[in-house]
Amino acid sequence: MRRIPTEVHSLGLDALGEPVLRLRTPQTWHIDAGQAVLADLGESCGLLTTLFPSEITPGLVSFPIDADNPLRPGMPLSLAGPIGTGFQPPAASRRWLLASSEPSPRRLLPLLSQGIERGVELVFAGEPPAHGLPRSIEVVSHLDQALGWADYLALDSSRRALPGMLVSLAGAGVVAAALAAEILVASEILCGWGGCGACAVHSGRGWYLACVDGPVRPLSSLLEGNGRRGA
Repeated sequence: MRRIPTEVHSLGLDALGEPVLRLRTPQTWHIDAGQAVLADLGESCGLLTTLFPSEITPGLVSFPIDADNPLRPGMPLSLAGPIGTGFQPPAASRRWLLASSEPSPRRLLPLLSQGIERGVELVFAGEPPAHGLPRSIEVVSHLDQALGWADYLALDSSRRALPGMLVSLAGAGVVAAALAAEILVASEILCGWGGCGACAVHSGRGWYLACVDGPVRPLSSLLEGNGRRGA
């Protein structure tokens, strides 16, 4: 796994008003929405912390952190990654539907930014975050309100919330929708090479490891094996 030296650029707030750590990164280093990194934040007895980006720009990447994190601007830091696969919207897709099982869709923010840059139409399904979303993003209450419209679906879920999300998706008719669909199943622990098994996720085809076979996967791979047709 690639390790890169970085430096704390600043601490601030993301588009949702939540605290982030902004790190300088080499111009040649790239991370996709949905991928993760490992970092030593100096607060976990030497254990590396899994971080998913919430903002991605050339040379500067933001990661959610606790507001009381001890890191300060100018401090050196080392990242390992990126880990696994990220979101890969089809090049021809023009109508993106996004949803999250979490109160804050922070892991989807880079994908929303990517969609805005590409000029696609964006809809977020669910309860909008307290600080809101960009005005160009339409918000609907439920997935089924926009399934017939979308040609790409991106989902974000924790492992804990995944079983309930899959039930909801089936009820919304996602499995029968003719659209490309991907899901990020986030794990708090990613070793980056599949050695510890702590990121194991049960899918329709059995178990997989998020750090080597994820974190983003086709939604159909989690729905198959339950008597349903994948998206």
